[in-house]
Amino acid sequence: MRVMDTSAGQFDVCHLARTDPRRPGCEVIGDEAGLMVNYASANLADVFGVAAAEELTASIHEISWQVARSAQITGKAVADAHRTHAIVRARAEGARKIGKVAHLVTSIATQINLLTLNATIEGARAGTAAREDMQASIHRQMPGRRRAPTRC
Repeated sequence: MRVMDTSAGQFDVCHLARTDPRRPGCEVIGDEAGLMVNYASANLADVFGVAAAEELTASIHEISWQVARSAQITGKAVADAHRTHAIVRARAEGARKIGKVAHLVTSIATQINLLTLNATIEGARAGTAAREDMQASIHRQMPGRRRAPTRC
């Protein structure tokens, strides 16, 4: 029996008549044997089809797993981004509050500088007034005396 592969992927048996000696290599077989070989060939094609389907199913499962894993990783990244956003927002609010306190401290320091300047001016005026009062007092205590010239 000789099995030949055809272009359609089917298997065919060289089916010769008992009296055809011109075809060497082909044994003479009965119709029942030929049918069995064709049936076996069809089953073989089905087996290859099942194997291909199983491999395709395995590939689909692998792709589904990868997509699910990617979705899980993406979900974690989104959650991390939300957490980071909340942290940054809290830090920005803290920085804004610190800025307000710094502005308040600057304002108080400016007022203190103005008060210090005002106190300095008032102290200078008081010192001048005290010196003038002291000089007036000294002049009042020496009514008849002649004042001696001051030497430097």
